[in-house]
Parts: sequence; structure tokens; C-alpha cells
Amino acid sequence: QGSPDGGDNNNFQGSPDGTGFKLSGRDILHRSSITNTTQETGKVVVTIWVDRNGKVIRATPGAKGSTTTNSHLYKLAKTAALQYKFTSNSKAAEEQKGAVTIVFTLGK
Repeated sequence: QGSPDGGDNNNFQGSPDGTGFKLSGRDILHRSSITNTTQETGKVVVTIWVDRNGKVIRATPGAKGSTTTNSHLYKLAKTAALQYKFTSNSKAAEEQKGAVTIVFTLGK
């Protein structure tokens, strides 16, 4: 279970503001909170690689769908993505690829 590439685009799970994740066959256990103290806004899509235990082992911000290239927001998004935790899946690929989408708004 669980496609190494994160599955299709129809398994995005998130909130109405667009923040969420896509990782086939997994649920989220822990989502990091982010405080944006800048005046920058935008959406950062972070490609993640998750091990079978649900730990994010790599994260690369700026994937397709991002609406900003702000380096500070990329850094915040990468740090947050590395703190996410997903359900374990012993039948998943050793490294399963997915995505986390983080929307930055003023004051959040």
C-alpha cells in the first residue's frame, strides 16, 4: 500500500485555505504550527519523503503549485514539513514521496 510517488492528485487532504498534504495511504498524526512574522504571503508546496514509520526524512520547498519564491517562506515551510508525522505503514515504499502545502497569510 502507498505509492512511492505519493499517489494521484485526488488524495489531497487539507483545509479550505489550501493548507494540507498529499501522501497516499497515510493519515497525519502531527502537523507543525508556523508563525509568519513577515509581511510576505503565498503558498509553498513542499515535496516530502516519508519513511515507513511516518517520519519526514527529506523536504524540498518550491514544488509545482507554489505561488511564491520567497526564501524566508521556503525556509519556514521546510522546517515545518520536517516536523510533520504521519501514520506508519509497513507495506509502503522505503521512502514514500508526497507533498505538504502551506499557505502563509498575514499574521499567521
